[in-house]
Amino acid sequence: MKILVKNHFENATQALRANRGRTFLTIVGVAIGIASITMVLSLTGGFNHLFGDNSNQSSTPVAIVKSGNQKAIPNLLTESDNTTTVNTLTETDARDIEKIANTKAAPIAFLHAELRAREGKVDIQNAALIGSTESLKDVANLQIATGQFINDIGGVVVGQQLSVDLFGTERSIGNVIYIRNQPLTVVGVLKNIENQANYLDVNFNNAAIIPLSVIKKFTQGTPQIQQIIVTTKDHKNLNSVIKSADDILKKNHDSDKNYRIVSGEEINEKKSNVAKFLSIILTVIGIISLLIGGIGVMNVMLVNVAERQREVGVRRAVGATGWDIINQFLIEAAIIGFLGGILGYGLGLAGAYIASLYLPLTPYIYWQTAVLSIGLSIIIGVISGVYPAARATRRDPIESLRY
Repeated sequence: MKILVKNHFENATQALRANRGRTFLTIVGVAIGIASITMVLSLTGGFNHLFGDNSNQSSTPVAIVKSGNQKAIPNLLTESDNTTTVNTLTETDARDIEKIANTKAAPIAFLHAELRAREGKVDIQNAALIGSTESLKDVANLQIATGQFINDIGGVVVGQQLSVDLFGTERSIGNVIYIRNQPLTVVGVLKNIENQANYLDVNFNNAAIIPLSVIKKFTQGTPQIQQIIVTTKDHKNLNSVIKSADDILKKNHDSDKNYRIVSGEEINEKKSNVAKFLSIILTVIGIISLLIGGIGVMNVMLVNVAERQREVGVRRAVGATGWDIINQFLIEAAIIGFLGGILGYGLGLAGAYIASLYLPLTPYIYWQTAVLSIGLSIIIGVISGVYPAARATRRDPIESLRY
């Protein structure tokens, strides 16, 4: 049996080498589908791992109070949850929640505005502007490179990249930024944050942070608070803090449930849903490509069968069974699928790492991805070779010898 399998394998490799160009193009067809699937799975794994680290594995327990009681529907045209149609949270809510023992609470009032480093000239269009309190520094784990953080008096703290974009230096303490013709003095510059993705949906490297008392001037005297970030010292206390915060909000809002509190996996639920949606779409595209590659394998095997009818007739005439013929052609198809899987897996990993250069994440590779990719390519190859192999055995050996 081993000798027979070895003989089938040698015949299969010899036949594939005889048509190198055709075989190579077929392998590439399979590889494209496998590369698409591998790339999608690797990037999706990296995405989930990134945000899992940011929220679930945080050293500080986090909960977020969001305006509105309806879960946001994932919208690929919307960058984040920072903008909502109705903002129901207030400064009083944040102050009262922070009174809970061992708890810090930072309100987030987010808007976009033009920034000027000098009067009369717009330096940055649509910059991220965050209104908050001194507690934001602790709840968001922000570190100051130079200067100090915001306080109730005023001033603005800028991200390191924003400082460079506006003033050409990372040391911009004392410079003035004009926001809607309102001059604000830079009192601090944040340290650069390597991982720009976070559960707050804010790129602090390019953001300007100002006190709530200042941002109210741009929103008709009322800060539009989209969310309140709540942290506590111990993970064990998080549920009790959430319950206490909920009781406070019910009282402040007259039992009107126009807010919701999320924690753990719920914090990144929207991002996860969008990632799942995109991965499904791209995986479907990859499967379609793989099926096209399978059709290519079937086409090559049909051509091989047609070209080798005399060979099949000779083998049948000297005693080869139908299964012997089928096994030989199936081994050829499996080899094409296997090589396509190896090539596709390598291309998929390379594509994922190239894409990660432009994304704030690193591809996360599971061993199951390799098994799935290569195994799927072999299965597609074998399935695509079944019909040509079966067709090869249907001809009468005498008729086949005439070719």
